[in-house]
Amino acid sequence: MPFVPPPYDPVRLARVAAMFEERPRPLNALQRKRIASGLSQDELAEAVGVSRQTISSIENRRTTPSVQLALAIAAELGARVEELFPRDEPGSDAS
Repeated sequence: MPFVPPPYDPVRLARVAAMFEERPRPLNALQRKRIASGLSQDELAEAVGVSRQTISSIENRRTTPSVQLALAIAAELGARVEELFPRDEPGSDAS
């Protein structure tokens, strides 16, 4: 029996397409400082001894760095921890 595609549904297609759209998100302080320093996620990760995925997760607020890692990142970028991880940044859990 040959494959028969489901009927064309423009509304469903638009919803699925929207899920995969690239939506620009504002850069957080860590991303801004890393980019201004001319470092890629890979380069920063190597410098502080973690994976690129760890840096990505921190930048995308999926994980919070340990104090030791936050200090290492700040030292590598020539910044203060408070600059890179402000408590009042959108998406933070601080009240």
